[in-house]
Amino acid sequence: MSELNYVNSKKNIILYLGLILTLGLIIRFYYLPYDVPIVTDGFYSFVYAAKTVFEGNLPIGYGTTNTGWANFLALFFSLSDTSDPFYLMQIQRSLSVILSSLTIIPAFFIFRKFVNIRWALFGCLLLIIEPRLLMSSLEGIDYQLFFLLFVLAIALFLTKTNLTLFLSFGCIACATLVRYEGLLLLIPLSTMYFLKFKDRKSVVKFLGMIFIVIIILAPISVLRTQATESFCYETSFGIRCGDDGFTHAILAGPRFLSHTLNAVSGQEVSETAIDLFNELKGNVKKVFGWDAIINSKELQAIGFEVEENLQSAIGVADVVLIMNNHPDNVSSDMYVSSQNRKLLFDGWNQLDKVEVEKISGLTYATMGYITS
Repeated sequence: MSELNYVNSKKNIILYLGLILTLGLIIRFYYLPYDVPIVTDGFYSFVYAAKTVFEGNLPIGYGTTNTGWANFLALFFSLSDTSDPFYLMQIQRSLSVILSSLTIIPAFFIFRKFVNIRWALFGCLLLIIEPRLLMSSLEGIDYQLFFLLFVLAIALFLTKTNLTLFLSFGCIACATLVRYEGLLLLIPLSTMYFLKFKDRKSVVKFLGMIFIVIIILAPISVLRTQATESFCYETSFGIRCGDDGFTHAILAGPRFLSHTLNAVSGQEVSETAIDLFNELKGNVKKVFGWDAIINSKELQAIGFEVEENLQSAIGVADVVLIMNNHPDNVSSDMYVSSQNRKLLFDGWNQLDKVEVEKISGLTYATMGYITS
């Protein structure tokens, strides 16, 4: 048997994929931090999954955006010893590692559509040892399940049989439950579908695929909305209470973009900053406001006390909150040693933590971190 035929043999393809998969699992489990609890974004998924198991239903009052991973974890937590949180975290990390490694199987069939088997196997090898994917799989976050469903949806779609097309759209629905961005995958796949199939029968089949998406998302949406009835927000159609985890997030995109562009052009102040100001003004002595773009008169109209010299305002403040990511708003040179201890909260994680923590009298904090 020639070398090429040997590689192309179905039995040997399975063998090579198995070896690559085993290599990926070995590397990941070797670097898995068994003695470190989950403290990154995966911690919310852990809490949500644990609460789901303990309460027997979706937790009331918790946000439901991107909770599909937590729901998936809850299935395994319910079959495990829930008295040891650390053990449950190891289950979460292990599942993330396994799902990350399994991604090479649908990826192989995508590669195979464009290159020969040898290069497809090489692509799988590169994918499974890709450093960022490898490291993120150790954190127990939702990205691995989402990525697996994303790749699987494309692989099934490219197969182009009736069954795989329906399964592909089912994967899109499941991916949407994990991360709401998955719903956007409907746009390119629908476009590709109609470029390939243009007869009337194909339109009926497409409606059936959309129906698959709806019957997967609809019941979960109802459950999520019921669990978040106390969460109300403003929409173009009035006040709405309850969040299904993806509709609000997607529809909020254009609104967020509009507010951002208005703020950058000097027409609008961040709603979050205004809401925070209203919460603080009755509980603290003074609230100073400064922005690289928004003029001081608009800040005064809202109620902020203004200080033209930002460094002077920082010098007399007890707490400094960085509320947007404009590069002119932040510089470690603005912060100097102070006799009175002050807190600096870097909301966008822009400052150099190492440099800022060298400043005496300053406690630096950002999302998920505070100076010890």
